[in-house]
Amino acid sequence: MAPHSSSCTPISGRARRTARAPFTARARRTSASAVPLSALLRLVAGFALAAALTACGSDAPGDTAPADESGAAEAPETPRSSDVPMVAVDDPTGVNAPAGFRALLPCADCPGIVTTLALEPDGSGTLTRRYLEGEPGRDPAFEEEGRWVADGPRTIAWTPADGGEGDRFLVFEGDLVLLARDGSEPTNRSPRLTRLPLGPMMELAATSWRFVDPEPAGGDAAVPSVRFGADGTLTGTDGCNAFRSNWSAPDEQALAIDALAGTRMACPPGAGVVALRATEALEAARGYRLENDGEALVLLDGAGEPIARLRPTL
Repeated sequence: MAPHSSSCTPISGRARRTARAPFTARARRTSASAVPLSALLRLVAGFALAAALTACGSDAPGDTAPADESGAAEAPETPRSSDVPMVAVDDPTGVNAPAGFRALLPCADCPGIVTTLALEPDGSGTLTRRYLEGEPGRDPAFEEEGRWVADGPRTIAWTPADGGEGDRFLVFEGDLVLLARDGSEPTNRSPRLTRLPLGPMMELAATSWRFVDPEPAGGDAAVPSVRFGADGTLTGTDGCNAFRSNWSAPDEQALAIDALAGTRMACPPGAGVVALRATEALEAARGYRLENDGEALVLLDGAGEPIARLRPTL
């Protein structure tokens, strides 16, 4: 399911324009005395009628209508999938449920909160929050049920089932922008929850991870990390060089990552081996599992054996 770049030859739906020979009507040469006057008048009237019909049938001087060789009328072009609006016309909010959204939201005493909101067409939903490196003893993740309703044009309101304080979101470019509770207008700094792909990719989409095994080299080397984009792109660093690729989840907890493409800068001492192990693990991964309520991501090879371990990051 990973999006693969490919070159396609556009196919034109237009019928070929065929050259149409100009209509000419030549009267056979006959002797005037051999043709009765009444027949001559009928012949002249017929030519006049034919000329009038020809003039009415053209849209502009010199125009000819395109037609195929069989003479059938040209069929209207079929809209391409990219021309079809993403938002259903019967959903004024633009949520187009079922839908899932995810973002890393600010946290007062931790690096951030991975927040996932899943909305169903019947108005039900689930909000999951997972704290990154939170306080010892605190549950790193919790889930709440709730309801969502339209709350104005392109706006929805989320209300927890336990009656707690809810939130409002603006539907913007298919994503959800968290609105401030004081009613102030959203800005480009407002938290934005990215729309997730439905299906097996939803679990990893829009998440970021750092490698803990292989253990980072330390020193001046960056910690190897990777981000699974909601659009199927995969980006990250091996600790020395940035890389980019595509990823997909063909099935539940299955993983497919294309060959990585990256920069070729020299690595600090000791970082080259870690960088190689991290990139090799990504390219060899055929599956994964989440442990401890999403506190760890374990990459698995084709035999189901662990080959790398990662933790959530910003």
